[in-house]
Amino acid sequence: AIGRMLKLPATQSSELAQMVALAAKTQLPYPIEQAVTNFHVVEVQAGMSTVQLVAYHRDVIEAHVGVLRQAGLEPMIVTPSAWAILAWYRRIGCTPEVREPAVVLHVDAERTDVAVIRGDRLLFSRSLDQGVQAWQDDAEAVEWLAQEVERSLSGLRKELPGVDGVSLVLTGLGELAQWKGPLEQRLGKPVRVQPAAGSVTVPVVLRTGSAEASL
Repeated sequence: AIGRMLKLPATQSSELAQMVALAAKTQLPYPIEQAVTNFHVVEVQAGMSTVQLVAYHRDVIEAHVGVLRQAGLEPMIVTPSAWAILAWYRRIGCTPEVREPAVVLHVDAERTDVAVIRGDRLLFSRSLDQGVQAWQDDAEAVEWLAQEVERSLSGLRKELPGVDGVSLVLTGLGELAQWKGPLEQRLGKPVRVQPAAGSVTVPVVLRTGSAEASL
């Protein structure tokens, strides 16, 4: 996936959609006809909108959808992992103990996603190639995780000056509770371990040109 933060002189969704479509033509490394795109409003201030453009190459989407179709399934929703985490957080992960902006660290089997969230807005996201097995087999896992959180917050502050992560939410696979204390000490921020169980609905539409897939 390709993600870009854009600052645009509009606040209406129709105007933003047109501006993002024009910006995507210059921001993507391949023709817009080969892309599946959408955007997410991060912040609106003084007539300006900060939006996150998300794009996938059409072949990547078709490869994943093709596997499901071969199994007799017709997918209706395609969701970038960071937006799925946002939906999970809004429904399950956002508890009274969590202070925002919250850094959600979701550990999966083969990758780890970092998402910074405030209210119902995804402010920043990154995806790492390491998953639960890599972290649990590494004696330096806490230090590596802390460094990745710090890199993510550095990127957040660059794109949204004056904004910083206040707390961490750990979720996903593995024995996450073992990292709570060490990460709190290393980063100086409160950490909450939250089970990832639960189902959520993510009603966001990804535009594919000739067809539409929901994100």
